[in-house]
Amino acid sequence: MKTPLMIIRAEGNDAVLYGTTGHIIVPIDGSDLAESILPHAINLAKAFGAKMSLVRATPEDSADPDERDRLERVAERVRGEGVADVDSVVLHGDPAAAIVDLTYDYPDALVAMTTHGRSGVGRWLMGSVTDRVVRHAAGPVMVLRG
Repeated sequence: MKTPLMIIRAEGNDAVLYGTTGHIIVPIDGSDLAESILPHAINLAKAFGAKMSLVRATPEDSADPDERDRLERVAERVRGEGVADVDSVVLHGDPAAAIVDLTYDYPDALVAMTTHGRSGVGRWLMGSVTDRVVRHAAGPVMVLRG
């Protein structure tokens, strides 16, 4: 298992440092890579007694019912791993902006997500949701490179 990196900005939320993180936001895009962060997020949610929100951010105005079903199946799996409070949320618009906006709704939140690990021209051409979330989220972000 790979080891995630926790990024806590100096001016950011200190809840994770004091063990008071009450919410973990986990962006899921339907890929195995995105779901590879789940064991780490589950461990943190259980340790902090935190609520977990599984988030699917889609640029379209309406989510495919299959996407909602997949998200709910993942939520059931997380509940089966011992996280009592889990919800699934479908957001619309630019994925990075939607995730960042959600972090401002939960002042004690930690975002746990994966990244493809692109750099240079690849990140410039494709953009990086993870990079934008790390730079603009209200609180700490835990990143696992895929």
